[in-house]
Amino acid sequence: MEDIEDFINKNRMKFNDQRPDKMKMWSKIEKNLPSPRSTPVFILPKKYLKIAAALLIACMIVSLLLIVPGYNQSGQSFAEKTELWDINSHYSRLIAAKLYQIQQSDKLTEADKKEFFDYFKELEEECASLEADLEMNIDNEEVLTAIIENYRQRINLLEKLLTRINRSKNTYDEQGISI
Repeated sequence: MEDIEDFINKNRMKFNDQRPDKMKMWSKIEKNLPSPRSTPVFILPKKYLKIAAALLIACMIVSLLLIVPGYNQSGQSFAEKTELWDINSHYSRLIAAKLYQIQQSDKLTEADKKEFFDYFKELEEECASLEADLEMNIDNEEVLTAIIENYRQRINLLEKLLTRINRSKNTYDEQGISI
């Protein structure tokens, strides 16, 4: 083993001189590879391509005419649906955050929470009824205003309860401090 290492160390420069010829290597590798199969390419005549493009454009125009006005079965336009969805999602997120805070509160008894959530459920049912009315007549500003007012009442109710909980928490904390 040492003989080989000595030989390599003595003749290291001779080994480093030679560089492999990449072109020769690739040509030998290519000879061993199977020849690529040529598959026939089917080319449509331009006449058929023009007909297909015209049919595609006609289908797109028809679908745009049906979709762009955005009318669904209830007669609501896309913009009106989007506005209602935006209002719904905004207030729903606010309400969900505040409900979570109330559920996590340890200052309310389970009976108080149940009573509050029962009343709150009535307000939600009222809102669902208003949304059903709005489905029948999306252009009715009064119903939309009533929905928004319902959301505001629920948020106001939640904020008042959270304020009361926080006030009692602060009073409790102040009473617990003795100097």
